[in-house]
Amino acid sequence: MCDIFISHATKNDDDVTRIHNTLQAAGLDVWVDHIDGIGPGDRWPQQIQVALNDCTAGLVVLSPDAAESPEVEAEYRRILQLGKRLYIALLRDVPLADFPFRLTTIQYVDLRKDYDAAMAQLIAAIKNERGLDPTAAVVGQIRRVSSGFPRSQLDLPLIGRDDELAAVLASLRGDNRVTTVTGLGGVGKTRLAAEVVQRVENAAGVVWHTIQDYTTVTNLTDTIRDHLQLAPTTDADAVWHTAGQRDVLIVLDNAEECRSPAAYAERINRLDTSNGCRVLMTSRAQWREFSGAKVVRLSAPLPERAVEILRAMVAYEPPTFSLDGHDDDVAREARYHPRLMRYAVRWLNTYPVEYVREILQSLKGADAEEALTDMVGRTIERVKEQADGENALNGLRRLAVCRGGFTFDAARALLDDPRQLALLQQWGLVNNEGGRFDIDDMVLHEVSIDETARRPHYDYYLALADEHHRKQDYLGLDIESANLEAAFEWAMRVEDYEAAYWLYASCRHFFPNRGRFEQRMNWLMRVSQALENHEDESLKANVQNDIGILYGEHPLGDRADNLRRAIAAYREALRFYTAETAP
Repeated sequence: MCDIFISHATKNDDDVTRIHNTLQAAGLDVWVDHIDGIGPGDRWPQQIQVALNDCTAGLVVLSPDAAESPEVEAEYRRILQLGKRLYIALLRDVPLADFPFRLTTIQYVDLRKDYDAAMAQLIAAIKNERGLDPTAAVVGQIRRVSSGFPRSQLDLPLIGRDDELAAVLASLRGDNRVTTVTGLGGVGKTRLAAEVVQRVENAAGVVWHTIQDYTTVTNLTDTIRDHLQLAPTTDADAVWHTAGQRDVLIVLDNAEECRSPAAYAERINRLDTSNGCRVLMTSRAQWREFSGAKVVRLSAPLPERAVEILRAMVAYEPPTFSLDGHDDDVAREARYHPRLMRYAVRWLNTYPVEYVREILQSLKGADAEEALTDMVGRTIERVKEQADGENALNGLRRLAVCRGGFTFDAARALLDDPRQLALLQQWGLVNNEGGRFDIDDMVLHEVSIDETARRPHYDYYLALADEHHRKQDYLGLDIESANLEAAFEWAMRVEDYEAAYWLYASCRHFFPNRGRFEQRMNWLMRVSQALENHEDESLKANVQNDIGILYGEHPLGDRADNLRRAIAAYREALRFYTAETAP
């Protein structure tokens, strides 16, 4: 794998040879077609494709000829599609009208000004796998991105977010005035927005506005005024009117910290979007004040992509202790959450991987508390500040008894007021996918369960199991398996063995229908053992009778042994259920 792939116009071969040699002299592994890769008889497209796939980053040597070259365009677009870093070296003057639009937001080193200084900047950036220093005299940019843009977000490639990126870009190209990216803290909202900035083609550039608890819409107005290079005396109405006449993207990052969303929304809802102006917002909470907003929700990436992200983090900032082959374990125990994985990499500077895994597994102690506060605790504190926020959080503690998600009907059975769901959803503490609600595992670790919700949870799922049994809709009950398990375990824990038995009885046909023979056996035998000293002989008889039925139907093990166990259970049932006890 080479460090850098050079894309250029053939007419600039002599200049590019000098650049190639300078990079190589600095210790970099460089690939350029006319020197390294393509000889007589070689298949040109295939050789370039292999080099593009193998390189760590790309460099476009830009000149009027390169700007007009479809081959150069195909090469740099391929590098960007692969999520690799792209550098630009400006070799000759390129008229603004001819400057490749896709490259206008990417900083370049200006070889025209000072070759040595520009190459020094380029070499330092490539070696450190970082962007260029925007303050350097030899670094420039065509299309403006406001000074608040967090360029460090681009230090790592975007991994595992292809679908979400496509959804955001499609929304911005469509008629949506506002596109909102939501999700838990640290899930990658700002990183996705930074990638969008690199991909969009707004002619008037990008305004990046990071919201803090002290920022106001006046601060945003000032940033837009400066970005559009309007006179300092231009009033706010004129600034926003001008923004509506330009093809500009306005990014509101960290919007959950906003203390005056209505003031922002009042400006943005009146913004003219007919000329291409769009708003992209990242927030832990959805803003109800916006009209016509498209919401793209981020959750933890897929496991295999999360492992890739973890490895990229370690490669970028190698910690004192290595993962030592525990990449998959650490990613899984970090719940595949990017921010928690970043904390894990940080902890590896102090602790060996075995102890880091202990922290991740328990999420206890000062290190874990810091991470949870960052990812979830801040959101909970903001919810407390909302009207009826405490009641909503009380509802969250009751909903936390559920496992594997829950329906609205289940929420109604657990909550005093199901409207609490609205605020919890708005702040991302409860998610709704296709009509089924769920609470992220990170949230569950940060909130305590209201134990008084256990009994209504049990009652609801007992009734639900009975209903599905009457309908013989066992497939429909399958999605509630985790909740049925939680209800059974609660009954066993509080030693309400009769309740545990009746839940088993409601599920006795569900288990074999879904092929869960061992679970059926486990539940019933645990109830039987727990009832050894129970006074209710009628209950004992019912359990033993069910054991007989179970072994008579059980498809696993030796058939003769199962039948002998069934007969023994029936005899035990008759010992409790006799003519004397049940005349």
